[in-house]
Amino acid sequence: MIALTADASAPDFALPDLCMVRCGFAYDAAGLAGETALRAPDGTWLALPADLQRAVPKRQAEYLAGRWCAARALRRFAAAEQVAVQPDRSPGWPAGFVGSISHAQGRALAVVARGDDYRALGVDIETELDPATAAQLEPMLLQADETALRPAGWPQARFLTLAFSAKETLYKAVYPHGRRILEFHDARLLAIGAGELELALLPDHRPATLPDARYRVAYRFDGNQCLTLLALPQHAMATVP
Repeated sequence: MIALTADASAPDFALPDLCMVRCGFAYDAAGLAGETALRAPDGTWLALPADLQRAVPKRQAEYLAGRWCAARALRRFAAAEQVAVQPDRSPGWPAGFVGSISHAQGRALAVVARGDDYRALGVDIETELDPATAAQLEPMLLQADETALRPAGWPQARFLTLAFSAKETLYKAVYPHGRRILEFHDARLLAIGAGELELALLPDHRPATLPDARYRVAYRFDGNQCLTLLALPQHAMATVP
């Protein structure tokens, strides 16, 4: 069994013309038990792609929860609610829309906006790394000058979780503009402030359609989870309160 639960709490970030929708999900060892679709609590039918119909229940639940959030967000714009699956497995948003999906430890979310309002969106949610994993991942995630930016009093695991999530969010935002696989060292952490940090993509990795030198990523911590959001508006830079 896979169960989805709507989360009607206030959005983590407030930006104009952008919709963020969240949900909770749970599953047991049976998963969908041979079924190819699930009916969500609001009546939405969510289909599993063929390659996920034999996947482990955890992967099925993550996919369905993320797609349900995306469908509910698109509904706010009176848009087609189905998010296709691209050949590279990335979400295929309806024409005229941009969006991003993420999930972690029983929680999923999606952000959606019209392409006329935003050039790119990226969102990521991560459960805080344990100290041993954080220490192991640090050389793969950050250079020495980036590591030096850890705020005073922050445990290494908290800092590494934020850095990981922020870079994932940046990659999700820029990937549709070049469909290029990026490594963690292709983005550099420049600064961290209260609720916002700044990243840069190395010049050789900036898509021609998204040549920004620097990117501001908003972040929030909620218990043991970290949420990051990058929203690139078409015109003036939006401010995340």
